[in-house]
Amino acid sequence: MRRLLALGLVILASGCTPVYKTKQVSAQQLTRGSLPRLQCGYRLAPIQDMRKNDQAGTLDDVNYRIDNMSQVLADQLAVAGWSQDSAQPLVSIEVHHLYVITRGVTRVPNAAYRVTIGDRAPMAMRAQVPRSNYWGASEQSGYDSLAEAMHQANLQLIAELNRSCRTR
Repeated sequence: MRRLLALGLVILASGCTPVYKTKQVSAQQLTRGSLPRLQCGYRLAPIQDMRKNDQAGTLDDVNYRIDNMSQVLADQLAVAGWSQDSAQPLVSIEVHHLYVITRGVTRVPNAAYRVTIGDRAPMAMRAQVPRSNYWGASEQSGYDSLAEAMHQANLQLIAELNRSCRTR
């Protein structure tokens, strides 16, 4: 009888898998703060989404997806004041990562871009904004984390471009 009961518990336990909600992250949910304007002229090349898929991580029971990454980033950067003058250096951006993960009690969003300014060697713009991940974090905290990591990487990009204005 005990063996039968144990077998029944094993069968029941093996069928228990977590259920995740999949949420599409909108451009509005990824927008945080304002960006400074460019101090000199640069042209923005079409942004390339180099992520392996549209997954943006999991927080608690929510899987996040971003399927229009190139357009979202282009819209966010548009406010910086890009030039249309073909004589200005071209800035190429590849998005390699945008996701949020949980490590113990910490929520770690990550944004990583590969940026090429004119004929300079490519460089990385990477932002991680760890936050305490209290038990039962909300769905909104995942959106906020992704938005903050993206905003920090964008600020790094504009700061680097403005620093480069002085050496041109």
